[in-house]
Amino acid sequence: MTIHVEGLVAIAIFYLLILVVGIWAAWKNKHSGEAEGTDRSETIMVGGRDIGLFVGGFTMTATWVGGGYINGTAEYVYLPDYGLAWAQAPFGYALSLVVGGLFFR
Repeated sequence: MTIHVEGLVAIAIFYLLILVVGIWAAWKNKHSGEAEGTDRSETIMVGGRDIGLFVGGFTMTATWVGGGYINGTAEYVYLPDYGLAWAQAPFGYALSLVVGGLFFR
């Protein structure tokens, strides 16, 4: 088995570039949000924007309701060995959103 040296060098350069950009961004934004008196973690998570309740709710919903979730649930409900018992995921996901919203708001 041979090693593709050019590909390995390209991957190493790519990862080094990502590392340099990450360090530069962290250095540039080290004290962002402190002058306005906002919470630093909130500034980091939403980029200093106020997304509001409506957009935030739809963003959270779109995060866990995706193609894999919808297709996976339909697939396991259809399979004869699994059945309707595998359609419990919507309740678990909804409960996790409620718990997450209560503790992390």
